[in-house]
Amino acid sequence: MKPADKGNKYLEVLSLIKQESSRLKPTKRRTYNYWTLNEDEKLMRLARELNYDWIKVSLEFIERTSEEVEKRWKLRVDPSTKKTPWTKEEDRKILNLHRKLGGNWKLIATHLTGRLPSAIKNRYYSKLQNLEQGKECLIDDDLSTMADVTDTGPLSIKPNFGDQLKIASKD
Repeated sequence: MKPADKGNKYLEVLSLIKQESSRLKPTKRRTYNYWTLNEDEKLMRLARELNYDWIKVSLEFIERTSEEVEKRWKLRVDPSTKKTPWTKEEDRKILNLHRKLGGNWKLIATHLTGRLPSAIKNRYYSKLQNLEQGKECLIDDDLSTMADVTDTGPLSIKPNFGDQLKIASKD
């Protein structure tokens, strides 16, 4: 066999390999398995029995990783996690602690019993950040009484269209 023939044969084989590999690539679609009420009850029971060892608990759930099991426990099943609406006092604490500690949400969560760091962060960025910075914001729940916790000066409440309130800094 001539060297030129070997090179052509090599290119031919390489081309076939590329064609096959592109045909066999898995799709990136992922199906999501929603948690059922029975799974939540099983998780509640197993977490206590297995002393919150998420690896052991996840072995009882087919197609669930230990990270998924732990996340489900913390966000939905854990009875010590607060799922009630935010109070004005909690909002005041978040604003004051954010001024002192910055965005250290885990540390802030130690001062708000039952609230997850991610929930506190989401509350701050969705409802409280604009109020703290003294920027105009539309408030759809009653945070208008929180004007006293900002350091940006006195705030006035101006009626806006509908039932919402518009908070604006006095200059």
